[in-house]
Amino acid sequence: MSRLSLAHFERLVADTPRAVICADASLTVTYWNAAAETLFGWRADDAVGRTIDDLIPGPLRAAIGASLARLRAETGATFISETMELVSEHPDGTEISAEVTLSCWYEEDGQPGLWISARDVTGKRDAETRLLHLAHNDPLTGLANRAFLTEALQRAEDTGVLVALILLNLDGFSHANDALGHEAGDAVLREVAARMKLRLGDRGLLVRLGGDEFAVLLTDPAASAAPEAIAHELQDSLIPKLLFLGDRVFNIGASAGIAAFHAGEAGTLLANADLALYRAKGLGRGMSLTFEPAMRADYDARQILEREVRQATEQGQFTLFYQPQVRLPDRAIISVEALMRWRHPTRGLLTPAEFLAVLEVSAPSAEVGEWVIDEACRQAAVWWATGLSLRVAVNVFPEQLRRGNLDTVVEAALARHKLPPAAIELELTERLVMTSADATLAPLWRLHERGVAIAFDDFGTGFASLSTLKRFPMTRLKIDRSFVTNLGADPYDAAIVEAVLTLGRSLKLDIIAEGVETETQEDYLIRHGCLEAQGYRYGRPMPPEEIGATAGTVQYRGS
Repeated sequence: MSRLSLAHFERLVADTPRAVICADASLTVTYWNAAAETLFGWRADDAVGRTIDDLIPGPLRAAIGASLARLRAETGATFISETMELVSEHPDGTEISAEVTLSCWYEEDGQPGLWISARDVTGKRDAETRLLHLAHNDPLTGLANRAFLTEALQRAEDTGVLVALILLNLDGFSHANDALGHEAGDAVLREVAARMKLRLGDRGLLVRLGGDEFAVLLTDPAASAAPEAIAHELQDSLIPKLLFLGDRVFNIGASAGIAAFHAGEAGTLLANADLALYRAKGLGRGMSLTFEPAMRADYDARQILEREVRQATEQGQFTLFYQPQVRLPDRAIISVEALMRWRHPTRGLLTPAEFLAVLEVSAPSAEVGEWVIDEACRQAAVWWATGLSLRVAVNVFPEQLRRGNLDTVVEAALARHKLPPAAIELELTERLVMTSADATLAPLWRLHERGVAIAFDDFGTGFASLSTLKRFPMTRLKIDRSFVTNLGADPYDAAIVEAVLTLGRSLKLDIIAEGVETETQEDYLIRHGCLEAQGYRYGRPMPPEEIGATAGTVQYRGS
């Protein structure tokens, strides 16, 4: 390079933010700008005239040597250039990441020359590292997140590693979160994460999927071979009570779903564990289940049924049958219970046992419930117009209570069909009442005050306390069929029936026994003061026209 061109080059790069270094064939530095002083820690006066080996950190020295060797090895090459990123150490001991461009060429005298351009990208790499951490870690607990788990599962599938996955969903967390607010809820989650991480150790990867759901990926052969034991350990780690905000103590537990796979199944592992967790939650607090293929078959069948239920709602495939309720002393039909049937387009007439569990939790359940009330009132009006003043009992869906407008719906149906309040009775299960807040029961109290009968269905089969009877505006208790079946043979069932009858009389409530099929059951009920009954002895659920044909005094169907 001539003196004129060298001077021009030095003016161009003197103030550039990139470090610029030039060296000759012996790797002696001939130029070192201000940015190089900052990046590599050597003043230009000290650097010029010294060799690269004295000034440049090891990784860059090795890259320079490789570039020169390639220039000499490539026949006919006069110039090569390449850009790379290297991690080096500054003379003060700090680690730096540098983006470096190396250029090598042959001078006019045939000797190689070297030009180095570099910039510090440490801040950029730190930012990228932070973003990567945020992308793969939960900010609340510091645990790995769902994205990291997804990548780990994919790596396991690619390598054919045997792994197991545990999903854990907290029991009792919503109570803590609702009672004390999100700040306390976050503290609960951090404490839970710390306890499980300590118990798990290095046997697997603990992940927070979101909300109050966690996952554990087991890749250690010993651990993945026995995931049930580890799931129980993690559940046990939460047994000590959690204390937050003063003296508030919460019992936080966990339900677990477990799934294992070999290569090729990563795509379904999470879904399988989730199915097992769903089943475990249905069994109660603190349960754990391992996925079985039958769970997937059941789930797929349920999904199909849910779609068909929506179609049935839209296409009006539901109908009502009615089962007689009789007054035992004279066998007169005094009321009927409206029971849903589904005229399925391919499976024929279906009973509630085949679809009600899905319908109750589906989106259109409230609309179906309103249709039931209106259709029952319409049919009652037909009977009342012919002099058959039957009261019709209808079952209430949970969503109807949650909406808070049940009184408006019932009163509108009664007015539309010109019926008195006494023409309808609402039946609510013990479970529904137990899980309903007092505010959702307000419409029932308003209906009760206006003369609509309200029955407590399946009484005694759940966990309702006697205090529940005080908050529930009932007019009738229904003795569940499970207590009636063995009357006369099982002393425990007999004792329960007698206790319900005594309670009903004390509270001035009507009592009706369900599931009566035999003369023995009927005689026992009459002797102990139960005056109303329902069951196959008096008639199965039937179309409304058959109720009209049997109006009056029923003939016994059983013996």
